[in-house]
Amino acid sequence: LERSEDSNAAILAEYLRSEIDRINLRSLFLGIETGGEAARGLAFLPGGKLSQNRLRSMAAASDLGAAFGQLEGTAYSDLLEEYLQY
Repeated sequence: LERSEDSNAAILAEYLRSEIDRINLRSLFLGIETGGEAARGLAFLPGGKLSQNRLRSMAAASDLGAAFGQLEGTAYSDLLEEYLQY
């Protein structure tokens, strides 16, 4: 899809990258919430907007707040702002 010049393919590729990130973040946050060790052993789906390095760094965070903090400067920084309200 990324090599296609079709505008619909670009939209679909963007949607799929976001969906991969949603799956990865959900797994990550559930892993941290249930004890942290579960998050450190996760294998993340490739192809999202978030790099594998960032996801592994987030998985090593001490708590949800520290993991959310690592979203600053990403396409998901608005999630950080929402989280900080609570």
